[in-house]
Amino acid sequence: MIRIIISQVYLWLDKPEKAKKNLINLVKKYEKSYIGHKMLANIYEQEGKKAIDEYVITLDIRKNDYNSYYKISLLLHKLNKKEETIDMLTTLLKNKPQMLEASMLLRRNLSRRKRIQKGN
Repeated sequence: MIRIIISQVYLWLDKPEKAKKNLINLVKKYEKSYIGHKMLANIYEQEGKKAIDEYVITLDIRKNDYNSYYKISLLLHKLNKKEETIDMLTTLLKNKPQMLEASMLLRRNLSRRKRIQKGN
């Protein structure tokens, strides 16, 4: 818990590299640290690097982390991986149908897929 707090302080002080190094050491020692992986995923997301991998690890640790499902969906959408985005959003909405943002993103992806299919 102390490493989490230290990492959060580094982030508040705008020192993400120190926070990232601290979190990497934490998750190496405690592989099931949900908060450590979640914070690391947020840092990676801001850097534009391997955030999806960290979010997947958070889902392995805590299956009902619907925000991580949504984050992965957004990242896949940004990478233009439409089918994977649709799969993630469908899974998310089966478990949490009231998530409006996920519904809207799914609708956008489905309508694009229909337009692409009509164009072929």
